[in-house]
Amino acid sequence: MKKLAQYAVAMTILAASGSAFAEQAIDNVNVTQIGTYTADTVHYVWFSGISPECSAASPGVYSFNEALPGGKAVLASLTTALVNNRKVMVRSSGCAITEIYLR
Repeated sequence: MKKLAQYAVAMTILAASGSAFAEQAIDNVNVTQIGTYTADTVHYVWFSGISPECSAASPGVYSFNEALPGGKAVLASLTTALVNNRKVMVRSSGCAITEIYLR
């Protein structure tokens, strides 16, 4: 039984270490600001919390491209969360937003 517990701890540590750009999630955060440049489809998003991976890579600014598939839905969800002060759950790869869920 002790070996099984040691194995479980070792697997947990390996799973938690992950790669440099593994999928990460932050939950129950507020959208504080959305920004973009006028001639670009890339949007920048600031949240009330930040994943350790993104904070190490940049000054805590997430981004997504509106022109990619699902980009307009991400923009609509973020805008809804910002205007209505709703919490969100954000999945990201590095500082690139891959999914967003309203809470």
